[in-house]
This record gives sequence, structure tokens and C-alpha cells, in this order.
Amino acid sequence: MPTFDPALLDFLESCVLDKWEGAPWREVFGDLDPLRPNLRGARWNPPGVEALYCSLTRETARAEVDHLVRLQSVPVRRRRSVQLDVELTRVVDLQDLDGLGRFGLEGPELTGKDVAAPRSIGQAVSWLGCAGLLVPSVRHSGTNLVIYTNQMAPSDRAELV
Repeated sequence: MPTFDPALLDFLESCVLDKWEGAPWREVFGDLDPLRPNLRGARWNPPGVEALYCSLTRETARAEVDHLVRLQSVPVRRRRSVQLDVELTRVVDLQDLDGLGRFGLEGPELTGKDVAAPRSIGQAVSWLGCAGLLVPSVRHSGTNLVIYTNQMAPSDRAELV
């Protein structure tokens, strides 16, 4: 079991929304299942923590995937935008990352190439049993929603529109 700073956990709990509903967007490659979570790890989830990355706008979802495409050595030929119908309980709202400054987590630690700090935040959010995390996009002026699929309550949903 990971060790978390109790003050950080208290801060994250203070940012929990009891309920979040919306219709976020995802961009997926080829015929991949748009509801298949990432298990390999990314900015807000360490390897082994299931996460479904979405954006609140189509433009933000495109900007996020445009960045991934630029990093590929093989051209990506097919991708598609999908919209989800999402209702989650216990979502941590970190759309304003400033509150993390008191824990030594600021701009470069959260938005740079080193993803250790955001991954630890995502792991803590999942450990708290929260189904989602709202964070600013690093690639666009919008907001991303990270859904921790293994923390979804029976009443939560994430379905294709």
C-alpha cells in the first residue's frame, strides 16, 4: 500500500464533488474500444491504476491526442471522436491546481515531462475511492476528466452517446 501525506489526502477530500454529470469527449485510434481504460499509466494514473481519459470539450480531446500522435514513430491513420454520457459520484475537482502548491507541487511538477507527481496525485485519488479527477489540460486551455474505472460505484455510469 502506498504511503500518502495525510494533509494531502485531507486537501483532496476537501475538493471532492459529491456528483458530477456531463458529456465528455474522447479521441480513440482505429477500432479501439472507447471505454477501454488505460492500465499502462499516463500523467494522472500510475501503471496498474485503471483510468479512462476524457476531455470536457472535443477541441481539448483533439489537442491531447494530437500531442500523442506527434510522439509516434509510425503515422496514425485512423482516429475518431466519441462522446460519453457520464455520471460519477466522488470526483476530485483540481481544475485550479494552485492548492497543491502548499505540498510543493506547482507548475513544472504537474505539467512537465516528468509525470511522477501527477501520478502520485492520481494514485491518491483512486486510493480515496474517488471515481474521477478534473484537471486542466496540459495541451489545451480546457479541462480533462480522468475516470478511475475501478472506483466507479454501482450507480455511476460512463457510456457512449
